[in-house]
Amino acid sequence: MNSAGLRLRFELIDEQATPGGRLAERYRVFVEGAPENKVFAFESWPVDKPLSVDPRNIYVNAQGLLMTHRPKPEQEMSLKAPDEEFVLLLMAGSAEPLRSLLSSMDGQLKIFGTLVPRPWSRRIKDAGLK
Repeated sequence: MNSAGLRLRFELIDEQATPGGRLAERYRVFVEGAPENKVFAFESWPVDKPLSVDPRNIYVNAQGLLMTHRPKPEQEMSLKAPDEEFVLLLMAGSAEPLRSLLSSMDGQLKIFGTLVPRPWSRRIKDAGLK
């Protein structure tokens, strides 16, 4: 179901404090080479936790950026689409792998990926290092 060897790639956008005072990391998601004419579903499951299915339809632009709507012509070559791209939000410092699956709604394509949040990011920031 993925003969092209496609895989998900995660890119850190930023870190934000949550209302509970914890640090969360936001990631944009890419899948270079995925067909743009398909509608996808996104599922994820951390180790020892139940599967989570995003209720939205997901689309891919010409750069492989996952978006929450069909890309407009001016967004086809975009590597960033604030407020319109699909974003993963994870608690920083957990180092718990998040396994993900992007599957086409027609059942013809399944693309997997694993993201391990940066467990050292808070410690490095607290130490004043980059």
